[in-house]
Amino acid sequence: MWRRFRGRPRPPPPLFDPHFPILDLGDREFITLGQMLESLVCFGATGSGKTSGPAFHLLLNIIRAGCSVLVLTVKPDECQRVKRICEIAGRGSDFRRIGEGEPWKLDLLDYELSQPHASVESAAAMLDTLVELASRSQGKNEEPFWQLLCKRLLRMSIAAVWLGTGKCSITDVYRFVADLPQSPDQLQNPEWIRDSFAGQCYLAGTVRDLPPGKRRVFELSVGFCEEWSNLSEKTRSIGHTMAVNILSQFMTGPVADVCASGESNLTPDEAMTEGLVVCVDFPVLLWREPGQYLQQAIKSTFTRAALRRDVTKSPRGWCLFVDEANWFADARNDALFASVSRSARAFSCVFAQNIPLLQQSFGEEGEQAVASWLGNFNTTLLCSNGSHQTNTYFSDKIGQRRELFLGGSTQRTDEPPSLFSVLASTVTGSFSEQWSPIVPPHVFATQLRTGGVRNGKLVDFFVIQSARMFGGLPFKLATLRQGDL
Repeated sequence: MWRRFRGRPRPPPPLFDPHFPILDLGDREFITLGQMLESLVCFGATGSGKTSGPAFHLLLNIIRAGCSVLVLTVKPDECQRVKRICEIAGRGSDFRRIGEGEPWKLDLLDYELSQPHASVESAAAMLDTLVELASRSQGKNEEPFWQLLCKRLLRMSIAAVWLGTGKCSITDVYRFVADLPQSPDQLQNPEWIRDSFAGQCYLAGTVRDLPPGKRRVFELSVGFCEEWSNLSEKTRSIGHTMAVNILSQFMTGPVADVCASGESNLTPDEAMTEGLVVCVDFPVLLWREPGQYLQQAIKSTFTRAALRRDVTKSPRGWCLFVDEANWFADARNDALFASVSRSARAFSCVFAQNIPLLQQSFGEEGEQAVASWLGNFNTTLLCSNGSHQTNTYFSDKIGQRRELFLGGSTQRTDEPPSLFSVLASTVTGSFSEQWSPIVPPHVFATQLRTGGVRNGKLVDFFVIQSARMFGGLPFKLATLRQGDL
């Protein structure tokens, strides 16, 4: 606690206090804000109490700690929950809802390309992630050739539009892709250059004064246009369809108003400096692919902004808070973020139901991808779960211990009972040491309280934290009361 000193007013609390308690584990043990910088994942089945228990208290105290937060949503009621938690934390004025009917906008490509040291590669990275997401959502990964073609098409389109006109939004890239020449003859046609948006971008770029590095990138985009016009009709058609499938998710309705309007009045830099709690209210269960793609793109934009910020000027912690993480998990980019996020005072706090559901969302490389993804989190919370695979995985992670097992047997004769027959009986005994799980898998499924009236609104969960022991054990069984909203 801050105290008065010689009658002077107490100083304001720091914008970042690594010792701030985020989760009370009981017995005077806590998970602190400093430990949260190594990221946290929580597993629990539907009805396990993970949302009303650990998730409620984690978000409440992360907000109380003064952090800026980005919340992604899957369920329709999540945004209202976040708003209410902000009000309970005393920071209702810091809440921002990005959603239908709200004034907040963030043109994703225009924002990224307006940053110092902006490049085509940094802007295209966001769309690359969406290409991979679209491929996984089909149930199996596309052949690498088609993914590479789609990524290259989007990258060269961004280069041509941005370097040709000096600005670039998702709408501009969509128009450019739609206007690409379909044959070498069309590419040489003056009418195509005059009437098409793609032709106008190339024409404008030839007369712009560009630095040598950007000039080379622009010339590469011109070369790609010539190459594109010479591709077979089938190859162009598949590449065009994949690119349009990505871009069209941002082109209509409220989603377009948010991210493709050419206007940005709620940027990641502003949110992190002012400590805003930004909730993207395009829940996947209502908005399906457009909502999922928009939130994945906003996640990518915010995480890159968090990593490049100067923490001496923007010292607050920044948290990515995600329930139902299987909709937004990205093994490669999440690992890159986790590897350097601590120095940027940024971290992830995510929740998932079970490992098989994550594996399904990662597609063909699900098992390896999930193992890589789980390695990003230094703290794991485990609520009640009926998934045997999940329970076995974390039982093995907690480890085993040696236990002494005793056994014995008695062999009697077939003679009628008598003193002689008792003495003639054979009695043997044995003992052995074996390794057995410290926490058997069935404990996660049967012995943890899940909240509700019958459990006194108490939620039990195990805590595992790398390089931390709890009273000599590699885990701690903790209990929280469900939050009231």
